[in-house]
Amino acid sequence: MPFGTRCGEVRIAADLGGSTDAVNIDMAMKSIAAGKFKDVCLKMLDDVAATKTPVVITKRGRPLAKLVPYVQPARKGGLAGSVLKETGDPFGTGEPWEADDDAP
Repeated sequence: MPFGTRCGEVRIAADLGGSTDAVNIDMAMKSIAAGKFKDVCLKMLDDVAATKTPVVITKRGRPLAKLVPYVQPARKGGLAGSVLKETGDPFGTGEPWEADDDAP
């Protein structure tokens, strides 16, 4: 398959689904035609997950979608340690209760 170079684009050969095909590289961003993506979707998903490199999916040369690696959100520690100062009775209503009068 012949390869050419255009301004801002480098064409390389990549093994996708057992065949060697041209994949467009725009600087550090890969792109692939939607029709070709349909053929190699599962392989491309594995490649994006492994390399952490996003891929732009094009249709008729125009960007259509971007396949990006999933990043697990940082886990927050919850509310533990978030109370800075506790004043008063957190469960009280500020009114006297009858049950409080019977307390020994």
